[in-house]
Amino acid sequence: MIITILMGAFLVAAAPNDRSLADSKLTGFRGQIDDVKWTSPPDDASARATGPDIDLVAMGRWAQNYLVNNTNPSLNYACRFSLDWYCPAPKLGEDLVANGDTDCRMDWEFMHMAEMCGVNQTAGAAAGVRRRILSYLGTDNLAHVPGALYCGGVPADKIYVSPWATGKVLASLAETFARTGDQAAKEHARKVFVALRELASRDGDRAWYPGGSGPYLDGKWYDTFVTVNYGCQTEPVWRYGQLTGDSEAIEFAQALARGTIAGLQANLGCRRIRPDGSFSDHTHIHLHEVWGVADVGAATHNAPLLDWARRTYEYVRSRGADYGWFPERMVLGDDKPWDAHNERVHISETCATGDMVNIAACLAQGGQPEYWDHVERYVRNYIRAVQFFMTPSLEAYYRKLWHDKPVGDVDAALAAMRRAQGGFGALVQANGGVDRFQPCGCCAPQGISALYTAWKNTVVEDDRGVWINMSFNRECPSATVRSFLPAVGRLSVTPHKQGDFHLRLPAWAPREKVQTFRNGKSTTPVWQDDYILFAKAASGEELAIAYPLPEFTQKLGIGGKLETQVPYQVRWRGNTCLGIEPRAAEFPFFEDVLATLPEPPASRAADGIVALGKQ
Repeated sequence: MIITILMGAFLVAAAPNDRSLADSKLTGFRGQIDDVKWTSPPDDASARATGPDIDLVAMGRWAQNYLVNNTNPSLNYACRFSLDWYCPAPKLGEDLVANGDTDCRMDWEFMHMAEMCGVNQTAGAAAGVRRRILSYLGTDNLAHVPGALYCGGVPADKIYVSPWATGKVLASLAETFARTGDQAAKEHARKVFVALRELASRDGDRAWYPGGSGPYLDGKWYDTFVTVNYGCQTEPVWRYGQLTGDSEAIEFAQALARGTIAGLQANLGCRRIRPDGSFSDHTHIHLHEVWGVADVGAATHNAPLLDWARRTYEYVRSRGADYGWFPERMVLGDDKPWDAHNERVHISETCATGDMVNIAACLAQGGQPEYWDHVERYVRNYIRAVQFFMTPSLEAYYRKLWHDKPVGDVDAALAAMRRAQGGFGALVQANGGVDRFQPCGCCAPQGISALYTAWKNTVVEDDRGVWINMSFNRECPSATVRSFLPAVGRLSVTPHKQGDFHLRLPAWAPREKVQTFRNGKSTTPVWQDDYILFAKAASGEELAIAYPLPEFTQKLGIGGKLETQVPYQVRWRGNTCLGIEPRAAEFPFFEDVLATLPEPPASRAADGIVALGKQ
């Protein structure tokens, strides 16, 4: 099998640099921008893509491969949080940390990927994981899981009520009802919601969880690092309410959002989000709650909720990179977070990137469409770069690393690694490195969530028409979308129905240089805010927009603690990252990315696939 590696060089079918663009401003990027050079597209409809653009569906099919292979049918479809690339490969038994977290997240993504990919080669594993997470629900309709979920603070084997797991099961049941009309799932979800609501405190129209996401038992919250962080129930409760029409849940989710922005949870300490959006400690747990607030704010047009979410989002962005890397930990000044992992301010957690994708999508839906650029950049660059594939260079690296081991042991370990292809890396330096190939725990399903959010929102249809929000290839009932990126600033749309079509350009595209075409003929752009309107388009027409692409260098500091931020130089072409300096010693970002994905393993019954835990 021959695999093409994208090395950051593109053949550009475009006109020479346009000097009249010299004064155009790049918006949406932080840091210092230098060496800007604009390349204009051809002045006619003859532009052709010179290479494949990112393929979200192909990435999703490989994500299905990971979802299936992460489960262990012989252990009641237990999922893995930790995957280690040792040699010889370890015998993997049940991973208690995954119970109530990894498996619940994966349950969501089984459904999302089946929708996105149009094929369901994961049905057996999906059904097994669903049975597993439903088994956590007790007669009280709350999820009961081992204390290992909390990674310290309580005995690992003792069983506690987990609001975190309960909320995720609630959303899963609601998704099932919305997709299948299963009334039993809806009724079960209602019982889970009522039980989850009983754990909350209320103050008028505001609500919160006194013990955050922590363990609860016999009327008491137990002290762990998630107990002193936000409850993170706003999004699953809101999702349940929206999908089932439960007005009490819709009201309660809004109360939770108001309680969050009011900071009513008393034990947050330095983790409390300040008025400017800043906080200390674990980035992902904060963002998981911010996502819910942003979602409620966007759907209800609530400016205070959206503004609060945007400030927190921008604070995290100020410590990360515009290509989607964000630190696992934030530390402000002399704050001392729960476990004081200050070294974690220099490594990412893909969970945080997944949350940032979801929050940016909510901000865009809430009336700030420039945030679609953020979604596109994070998925096009970081998410793509950390999806795990066994490239020839990685296999050579691994064989060299374990050169003193028997060849049979190395081959067996590599075979186990290949079964995890399609997952997403976890703890990664800002410039890459070999760790980006190690999928683990919550990071893999959150990376999959980012894929789904980008795919789902590329084309959105409402009563005003069809909206093309991002430049990703997409085939859907309303239109076929074709991107000419990364080489040419061009987007082509073929409607499959009659109606008004709205095509969005990147926020940095100079409006006076934008060209529009209809069936190959040049037209005058009709702007409606950040979109170009093609009114009364007919099925089968070709609608196209073309715009100049900038190449530039971005200089910025990256890291979760300002005092120790590391300076980097990032080279961009439009929304595509070409490289970063200083380079990682091994596998720098954007230099070992598959341009064309090979075919994933053929569809087969999930139980017939050898799971990682079955070695």
